[in-house]
Amino acid sequence: MAVLIALTLLIGLGVFLAWRSHQDGLPLHARMPEQGGWDPSALSATVGQPLHLRLTSDDVTHGFAVGQTDWPAVDVYPGEVTEVTLTFDHPGTYVFYCTRWCGANHWRMRGTIQVAGADGSPGEPAATAQAPLYTELSLDIDAPHPASATPQAVALTVTKIARHFEWRGPIGCAVPASVFRCATAGWAGMAAGRCDSPRPKGNVG
Repeated sequence: MAVLIALTLLIGLGVFLAWRSHQDGLPLHARMPEQGGWDPSALSATVGQPLHLRLTSDDVTHGFAVGQTDWPAVDVYPGEVTEVTLTFDHPGTYVFYCTRWCGANHWRMRGTIQVAGADGSPGEPAATAQAPLYTELSLDIDAPHPASATPQAVALTVTKIARHFEWRGPIGCAVPASVFRCATAGWAGMAAGRCDSPRPKGNVG
């Protein structure tokens, strides 16, 4: 009888400690990159020791995943808590990142987990871990990379064409309608006779 009571107490204590460890998990807040991204963005862990995280979003829906692992991504919803427990087998630096499109700077939403060896030393990264391709190519993915063309620039180009050319459709369409009809049809449409070629305004020759 005494053995049964002792066993019951041990099981209860184990359940309580497991519950307490989850309640004491490290809060990790997700915000859009313009508002700070992950907070905190630098975490630490030890090989073989569970890292309990309590994920929550302060704005929109985000996702959480850890690179160089096969752990599935989890969604992080505004005002809700998603609990995650990570246990690493190898020391090294792991990158965690957002997996949900959360804005124009979504790709900047990253953080790191520094995993030390069981003896507390940094140790060597796992042999299977591979450096991201952008590091091999010496690319700074956080540097500005403006596009050569933007929707606004395209719209301005179409407007300039409309101002400098008179587009003549098969039934004499007005300039804006014919411009956008021809732009939709493309030059192949002009060749097929769906709209006429552009003719400069004014007298020619």
